[in-house]
Amino acid sequence: MHSRRTQNLRRLKTRIRRHETQKRVRSLSKRRRFNRHKRALHARCYAVPKDHSKKSPNPRAPKQCTRARDGTVFDLPRRFSRADCQRFIRASNKVNAKAMGFTQKSSCAPWIPATKPSKRRPRAGGSSAPPLNVYGQKLGVCDTKGTGFTRDGMCTPHSRDSGSHLVCLKNMGTEFCEKTQQSDWCGSVNTDNWCVCVHKFNQYKQNDGLQAIDCDATHIDALGSSDWVKAACPGHITT
Repeated sequence: MHSRRTQNLRRLKTRIRRHETQKRVRSLSKRRRFNRHKRALHARCYAVPKDHSKKSPNPRAPKQCTRARDGTVFDLPRRFSRADCQRFIRASNKVNAKAMGFTQKSSCAPWIPATKPSKRRPRAGGSSAPPLNVYGQKLGVCDTKGTGFTRDGMCTPHSRDSGSHLVCLKNMGTEFCEKTQQSDWCGSVNTDNWCVCVHKFNQYKQNDGLQAIDCDATHIDALGSSDWVKAACPGHITT
């Protein structure tokens, strides 16, 4: 009886192993069929048949293709075939298809190579150039506790700064707000120096404001909008 029980147990284990094997085989074959179907619908653009286009479609060509350099998916067929596009690209300097028309660039987008990065150096005064003060030197820090439009401690111009906070006023107290007829926000400033608007600084000086400015921390662009800055900073550069 013990031997019969052992035989039954062996048969059961064999059936379980056979079932698991068949299950793995079915799963593998299903995955392979799915991959074949996926490859039939989706392929790399460089593997598309050269003559496949709307005028002469290839029935074995995929329905879509993926551009290798950025993963963009394009529908197929295109108006121009891959061979036509390669001929257009060679005729237009092989780099960025500048000489191609809009329709050609749109149809040949899967095969247009990536453009080369520009080798031009940034212009002086651009975002990579350091900001300068009224003496043409590197702009100094107005206050280390945080001032300026971006609160980085420097009086630098900004595209969203409509007031042009370019003048570094020393020891600013409540007098500045009184002379410029503003609300008393000057009393809430927790710094010694402050980047003030150019036109408000002109108004401050016209009303006999006494506080001096830090010329080393005043931006060079303030010279073009304020004669008071020019008077306060002898030896400034000519703009």
